[in-house]
Amino acid sequence: MKKRGTNKTLVTIGVMLGLLFASLDQTIVSTALPTITSDLGGLAFYSWVVAIYMLAESIGIPIFGKLSDLFDRKKIYLIGLGFFLAGSILCGLAHDIVLLVIARGIQGIGAGALMPLAFTMIADIYSVEQRAKIQGVLGSMFMISSIIGPAIGGFLTENLSWHWIFFINIPIALIAAIFIWFGYQQSTDKQNPSIDWWGAITLSIGIVATLLTTVLTGGEGGASASHTWGSPLVITLLTGGLSLLAVFVWIETKTKDPILPIYLFKNRVTSILSIVSFFMGLGMFGAISFLPLYLQNVKQLSATASGYMLLPMMIAAMVAGIFGGFVLTKFKYRNLLVTSLLIMVGGFLMLYTLSADTSLWFFGCCAGLIGLGMGVLMPALTTLTQELVPKEDIGAATASINLFRSLGATIGISVLGGVLNSQMSSDIEASVRESPEMVSVLSGNIQDILRNPIGVPADIYNELVNIFIGGLHSMFLVSAALIAAAVIAALFIGNGKLESDKEKEKREA
Repeated sequence: MKKRGTNKTLVTIGVMLGLLFASLDQTIVSTALPTITSDLGGLAFYSWVVAIYMLAESIGIPIFGKLSDLFDRKKIYLIGLGFFLAGSILCGLAHDIVLLVIARGIQGIGAGALMPLAFTMIADIYSVEQRAKIQGVLGSMFMISSIIGPAIGGFLTENLSWHWIFFINIPIALIAAIFIWFGYQQSTDKQNPSIDWWGAITLSIGIVATLLTTVLTGGEGGASASHTWGSPLVITLLTGGLSLLAVFVWIETKTKDPILPIYLFKNRVTSILSIVSFFMGLGMFGAISFLPLYLQNVKQLSATASGYMLLPMMIAAMVAGIFGGFVLTKFKYRNLLVTSLLIMVGGFLMLYTLSADTSLWFFGCCAGLIGLGMGVLMPALTTLTQELVPKEDIGAATASINLFRSLGATIGISVLGGVLNSQMSSDIEASVRESPEMVSVLSGNIQDILRNPIGVPADIYNELVNIFIGGLHSMFLVSAALIAAAVIAALFIGNGKLESDKEKEKREA
């Protein structure tokens, strides 16, 4: 009987569905959290419903990436999808906030498989030119989730119940599993594989401990954070986490099949790509998550309408991602990376000029410009990395790029949130000194006041709007600076250019 070949269409749709819902679950709970904590109790665990997902995802990315190099890629993907599905069911059935947090952790582990393996499996079945276009579309899934996640979460919570923000994953996950099972027929088993258990343990605990410091401090140890950077708990976590990561690096130089092969980073290009990926996640994904706040708090748009206003970013990213597939083999690495990063810097500098009177057209242009740069950059980072490493390490290498981006995004949300809160706190203190009557108004949350300004004097309301916009300005400026740091790193990547499949064949002939 003739062996069935890989069906590229089924695989592409399957991994796209998995990637969309894995990234969607980072944001979909945000608008439902007040309802969830009201229903289940446990306000102290409010932030953990989001944080545990991102922590678990960061652990899963490198581990599943390496396992996909050692064992059958399809089976590893389906195991990860199983974790995600089981976590989603448990989340939907949770009747206690602690159980919900645990279930979110299981869900996050599964997402840690779906994200890197989506890009790795696409690399298995497409040529370099085709792959770049497909990965451009896959990369836009992260933006789509940031845009539509809060709106979907709000809609399901208001019209059904918060349980359905998790149950909605069940049919999608099953469809993705069927598509991957029948569509992906590549063989990736390795003979006599050796699992790097100590590497997995030290990396997992090291990542959790280090990232917990940003969760507990809110980025800058501001007044709204539960701990400061100088607290004994934070110092212990940071010291212990960094020490374990140092031990992990040492273990990876000694083990037979390391989770994150250190020799990959001896190549200057792959090292710089990882640095760029980290700073992109740090400066961009954190800032994007705060864009709806301007639309809802200042422009008084609904969650759904604010999602629509971010459509230019999504559309620009998808178009640019496809375009990037055509130009990836025609320009030098450095030119592609620097140009796309500078476009993003320009977008954030334009956002720095936002005011209460800024037109929505201008906001849409800013969002579209950022999407344009990101649409070229994200598939370029993944495709370049995959092409520059040995085929047997492609899963681990793809996971490393996703890991650095995920770490950057996780830290970035906390850091940029800290910048926003710090600037607002400073401006509020200055305003209260000048206008003591503001104290009574500020007894509530400033965002709640901006969204429901009933009874607030017009002059005080305008002052609060300016304070909030001032905080956003500081955040956008920091975002631009972080992405500019990625530009500086990209300048040192060299003058190399990716070969097309035709050029490879000609050279090898």
